[in-house]
Amino acid sequence: MTVTEIIGPRTRVHELTHRGVSRTRNATGPSHATARHTEGGLSFKLLGPLRAFRGGVELDLGSPQQRTMLAILLLHEGGVVPLEALVDAVWAEDPPRAAIGTLRTYASRLRRVLAPAALEATTGGYVLRLGRTELDLQAFRSLIARAAQARRDGRAEDALELLGEALALGDGAPIAGIPGMYAAAKRAALIESRLAAELDSAAIELDLGHFAAPIARLSEMVVANPLRERPRELLMLGLYRCGRQAEALSIFHDCRHLLADQLGVNPGPGLQAMFQRIIEADPTLIRPSPSAVQHPAKVPPAELPPFPADFTGRADQLRTIVKQVRQCVSSGKAVAGVVGERGVGASTLAIRAAHALRETFPDGQLYVDLNQRAQDPLDPGFVPARFLRVLGVPDDQIPAYESDRLRLWRERLTGRRLLVVLDNVPDAAHLNALFPVVPGCAVIITTRHKQPYLQDVHWTELAGFDAEEGLELLERIAGAGRIRAETDAARPIVTACGGLPRWLRACGSRLASRPNWTLSSFETWLREHGLAGLTET
Repeated sequence: MTVTEIIGPRTRVHELTHRGVSRTRNATGPSHATARHTEGGLSFKLLGPLRAFRGGVELDLGSPQQRTMLAILLLHEGGVVPLEALVDAVWAEDPPRAAIGTLRTYASRLRRVLAPAALEATTGGYVLRLGRTELDLQAFRSLIARAAQARRDGRAEDALELLGEALALGDGAPIAGIPGMYAAAKRAALIESRLAAELDSAAIELDLGHFAAPIARLSEMVVANPLRERPRELLMLGLYRCGRQAEALSIFHDCRHLLADQLGVNPGPGLQAMFQRIIEADPTLIRPSPSAVQHPAKVPPAELPPFPADFTGRADQLRTIVKQVRQCVSSGKAVAGVVGERGVGASTLAIRAAHALRETFPDGQLYVDLNQRAQDPLDPGFVPARFLRVLGVPDDQIPAYESDRLRLWRERLTGRRLLVVLDNVPDAAHLNALFPVVPGCAVIITTRHKQPYLQDVHWTELAGFDAEEGLELLERIAGAGRIRAETDAARPIVTACGGLPRWLRACGSRLASRPNWTLSSFETWLREHGLAGLTET
């Protein structure tokens, strides 16, 4: 059952809101985080499991669904959250028919727990008014910004202390246990920001002449993030500075072999430059220049959503996309297109390739899913305006006219190494003007059909999985032993799904949630109900 079936089209949402949810004044923007607890005030933690406190006493936030609703409201930091977004976040693809009424119930309970005025209904959604509320996410950003300013001012030790305070706010995976793609995308971005802060902290320690602690942490980062090159680059620097040149060079060789085996590519320019400087015994490696401390890079945007942990197959296509983008990025014509019918996994492959390319684009990765705008005409100025905001351009400085926005967009791209991912592009007739690729930047798009209007695009066409790939995906979701025990029954399931990962995941999830079902009984059920039955029950 879809969100549209539950709450109807956009006008129907407004009608429901007028009838059953009181209209209030427009939401205000996010407030600034306070430095310490306000006596008797509310505070929230998102940099770990969701928790809320009043005056230091933890509050009971209710059921998992109610906690999810609160988490999504907090992540919008004082912005209005549409009913559609809340329904998607709380129930994903299986909302109950009484979804809107249930949200009202959750809102009422949250008002009793937090404060009557904390949660307000607006036209088409809800807003959580933070006021003087303390939110650890805002405190984290404030500390990171202050640390960056301290480095610019040459106060390296102050910057290190501020970064330590920011990192201490974390308590495991951000917004742990909150389901849904929106929360997952925010979680990935927060993890990325935390890793960037950890790397900045390690770099400052190395510049201050401290080696043991940052080398230990960087070694752990390399193990946890084997395809990331920046931790290896800093680890090589630290090892070289404390006289362990051979170990530093081995870090480079290990990375080169890993990238060649998994992606068929060479290390990026940063890691190669570090290797060459060590080989040449560059004297500036021993003692950093003042600019290394005074002019740090800003934390880059990291908007890529996570790819499924059960990502299967597509090794050849993934290797091709990564290689093509890296080969063309210096020419300004690095545009990769992934084509496939709905459910074939084009978005998943594009996002996986973008993750593999992160080190090639250290100035950030921007992402937008245009599927949510598929029913509306695509405004050529919508996406550049959104991306300009992400890159720090205030709303009042974003030009009103499309041509001026594009000019400013080109200016902001120039000199950067930035990756743009456009997911579910409905019509690319004007993308040539909308996204001019400049040297150092690249674009990856996904679409259901090749776009003849685009030039210099390296297209990758996807078909459904073959039988073996389909079985492998089912094994990853429902369990290898279970699938292999009934291979004869599993193969018709793959066939019924047309090899499409979307339906294979739905079948695998259904089997995983019903461990007592045999594959034979499920295959019979699937023949009787069809794939549509997976979304109806």
